[in-house]
Amino acid sequence: MRISASLLASALLILATTGDVLAATAIVKDGGTLQLANNTFRLDGIDAPAVDQACIDEHADSWACGVEARDQLAKWVEGKQVRCGDLGPDPAFKKRRVGLCIVEGETASLGQLLVQKGLALADAKGKFEPDEMAAKDGRRGLW
Repeated sequence: MRISASLLASALLILATTGDVLAATAIVKDGGTLQLANNTFRLDGIDAPAVDQACIDEHADSWACGVEARDQLAKWVEGKQVRCGDLGPDPAFKKRRVGLCIVEGETASLGQLLVQKGLALADAKGKFEPDEMAAKDGRRGLW
């Protein structure tokens, strides 16, 4: 898995400069949301399918893409410390924050990993657009 030096530097800078950085064992709520202690974070930079969302594969068969995104995220964080830099309130949900979340010892954020695996889309900000294009070209996950 290749990560650009500028993206890594940006992620580390955001974690270093955010007002609050939480580190804890994460509880995965869905493919784009996790809870650390008493804080719920939507992963920054992605749009993940809802848990009850079904997707259609290349054979026109339905598959539980939302469940797969959630389960893959849970697998990545299982038993590991996760750090989330608090980027502020989520405009869509009052009780949720936007977070840049990274498993300790890893260089890519959890959102970037989901996009790379094709289990989430890059959001309108386009932060992970190259990762999304690679997933699309490789026909991974949602592609």
